[in-house]
Amino acid sequence: MLARLSVKKPYTVIVGVIIVLIMGYMAFTKLSTDLLPSMNLPYAIVMTTYVGATPEEVEEVVKARLDEIFGEIRKKLKSAKYDQRLPEGIILVGGGAKMRDIDLFAKKSLEAAVKIGTPQGLGGVADAIEKPEFATAVGLAMFAAEESQYAPVGGKKAKKALKMPKTPGFLKKLFSKF
Repeated sequence: MLARLSVKKPYTVIVGVIIVLIMGYMAFTKLSTDLLPSMNLPYAIVMTTYVGATPEEVEEVVKARLDEIFGEIRKKLKSAKYDQRLPEGIILVGGGAKMRDIDLFAKKSLEAAVKIGTPQGLGGVADAIEKPEFATAVGLAMFAAEESQYAPVGGKKAKKALKMPKTPGFLKKLFSKF
C-alpha cells in the first residue's frame, strides 16, 4: 500500500518526509541541556621528588640538563664533522622524545632540523609500539631481521654475521624506517 502511494503521489510523500524532518529538527533544538551528560575532562598533575619545589624551579633544572645534553651532542657532531652533513636533520627517539616541545628545543640548540621518530608500517600490535619510546628497539629489531634473515645459527660464520656493517648506507637504511 505504501509503495503504491509513493508511486502514485510522489509529492505527497516528499512533503510528508519534509514535515517529519522539520518536526525532528524542532524537537532537537527544544531539548533542554539538563538531559546532556555532565563531562569532566581529564587533567594531569605533575608531581616531583623536589619537595616544595615550584614548577619554575623544576623547569629550570630540566632546562639546565637539556642544555648540557644537547651541548654535548653538538660538540660530538662538530668533532665528527657531521654538523654540516645532516640535510635530513636529527631524529629524536626514546621516552625523552615525548617531552613537550623537545623538538623545538633541540632544533634551537643543535641548529638543525629535528623530528620525533616513531616506528611506522608495522602490523599486529602496532598501536602499542608506534611510539617514540619504542623507536630504537623496533628499528634495531627490524634491521636485524632484514640483515640476518639468512645468517647461520652458530659457529664462526655466525660471529661474522653479527658484525655491524661499516658502510655509510647503514644509517640511511636504519633511519629509513622512521
